[in-house]
Amino acid sequence: MSWTIQGRLPKRQAVLFLLVLAAPCLVLTGLGLQVSRQESQLAERRAGEDRQRRLAQFRGDLLGALERVKHQAAAGRESGAAVLVAAVRDGRLVLPFEDDAHAVQFRQSLQSTAFGARIRQAEHEELVTRNFAKAAEQCRAAITESRRPWERAYAGLLLARSQQKAGRQDEALAQYRAVLNSPTDLTDEYGIPIALYASAPLLESGADRGQVAQVIRTMATDFGRMPSPALSMIREMADKAAAPELLPELNRLVRGREQAEALQADFARVLPRLQADDAAWIPYGEAPWLLSLAAGASREPALVAVSLGRLPALLGRSAEDVRIVQSKEGESLGDNFPGLRAVVQVRAPQNSALGRAFLTLAMTFVVVLTLMAGVLLWRDVRRDARLAELRSQFISSVSHELRTPLTSIRMFAESMRLDDEMDPETRAQYLDTVLRESERLSRLVDNVLGFARIEQGRTVYDLRPAPLAEVVAAAVRGFRRLAEEAGFRLEVTVAPNLPPVLADRDALEQAILNLLGNAMKYSGDSREIGLRVERDDGSAAIRVIDRGIGIAPEERERIFERFYRAGTPENRRIPGSGLGLTLVDHIAKAHGGCVLVESLPQAGSTFTIRIPFAPERIEARAAIEERI
Repeated sequence: MSWTIQGRLPKRQAVLFLLVLAAPCLVLTGLGLQVSRQESQLAERRAGEDRQRRLAQFRGDLLGALERVKHQAAAGRESGAAVLVAAVRDGRLVLPFEDDAHAVQFRQSLQSTAFGARIRQAEHEELVTRNFAKAAEQCRAAITESRRPWERAYAGLLLARSQQKAGRQDEALAQYRAVLNSPTDLTDEYGIPIALYASAPLLESGADRGQVAQVIRTMATDFGRMPSPALSMIREMADKAAAPELLPELNRLVRGREQAEALQADFARVLPRLQADDAAWIPYGEAPWLLSLAAGASREPALVAVSLGRLPALLGRSAEDVRIVQSKEGESLGDNFPGLRAVVQVRAPQNSALGRAFLTLAMTFVVVLTLMAGVLLWRDVRRDARLAELRSQFISSVSHELRTPLTSIRMFAESMRLDDEMDPETRAQYLDTVLRESERLSRLVDNVLGFARIEQGRTVYDLRPAPLAEVVAAAVRGFRRLAEEAGFRLEVTVAPNLPPVLADRDALEQAILNLLGNAMKYSGDSREIGLRVERDDGSAAIRVIDRGIGIAPEERERIFERFYRAGTPENRRIPGSGLGLTLVDHIAKAHGGCVLVESLPQAGSTFTIRIPFAPERIEARAAIEERI
């Protein structure tokens, strides 16, 4: 029953301890999580309010900026924000490069003038009869008949082409160069610069790449007014003429022209949506444009298109952290922008983030501090429990050791009292046994009293110069008879001419007897004990050697602790109080020395008391007495 109670008590204490430790940690953690959750909800609510306020501001800024673009288009002023401003005639979208007066004039000139007749005859000779010489002759005549710069440039282009087909390569290249150097604003009926037609044969010749690239770069300022075919030709020529810096802009413009042509083809479906609400801006295309109608008092209606990609530049800082999408993401931009939604990125307040971080650190610190306090408390509880257990074992061991000699003394004393006719030899043996057990009892009582004085701090050692050989001899006299009766052979070796030591004779004798007694108890089957006294590096060394059960390496550091006894099965069968080595260690330190141990399991042990000789310690006597 006692084993069951002792086995259950630590478990119950451990459970209660964990509950006491875990309860505040769980409460603190719960409170921290609750505060953090409330803080997160409040921050989310504030972010929602900031998002709505930011969205309303962005919606107003966007509508105002787009309306300004529309008014500029209605007034006929160019706006860099608009990617397309096109007239609406009879429900049809007329693209800017289609409504070109120069194109109409070019067609009339080809159809109703002497210049036009020469050009038609030259094209007939070149393309139908394949008479390239006559075609060149007609082209020269057309140059003579020309009245405008673009007519001379166009006739020169046809002349170069006829000369090239006739095999007069040098003349043709010279004529192409002349056409290439003509002003870039001279265009044909499709709005394509005539100089651009001369670029292809010159690039094929490989001799005029740099000049072609220079001409293309001069056209860059007019890219925005050119039709799709002209832009496609320029993009092809820029690639061949090694002018890659023009390609991104050309690609963007070509995509814009293609989207404008797609819008023109789809305009019959788009127009009703635009007419339903003049203030609305509707999205169109894969790279969305915002479309709206601008109506002027003296001008026909015009379609205004603004690219979503240009809105950040149009709005400036107002567009920061706002993204317009056509999906279910974000929130609606309202009736003025049907089908469009805005995603507003609201940054978390810095103080909120810092507050959460501080709360997290504070909770972590409190929990860690609680756990550390619990660990320290648990260690103290375990140490006190272990000490209580050791004291209990000590009381049990001392009681057993006291009972054994007292029982022997009582038994032999009663035997001698009851037997008046006992022979003298037997009586002498009984008296020797009583004396031996009395000495054993005295040593045990001395150990207990010495330990009690140590615990209370009342131990006083009378340190005086003493011959070490005499102290050792006194200890051996008290131990030899006990060892011989137990079958032990004690071998004592004392080095000659040892200087005296500053020692308390009784205390040092008690320390030697404790070591000899331990050697006898832990010798196992061995019956040999050695006691050597010698010099060791300027100090006196008292070595007690046995060939017994030895000490495990992990136990060596603890054998000098009070009440501690090694937990091996062999050690449990040997009686003891666990105080002998504690007293030896205290006595050695009080003499300015130390106790060393060398041992291995089943290989015996050697305990060495090292204390300095008297000349080295007289000066420090006062300090020793003060410390003890």
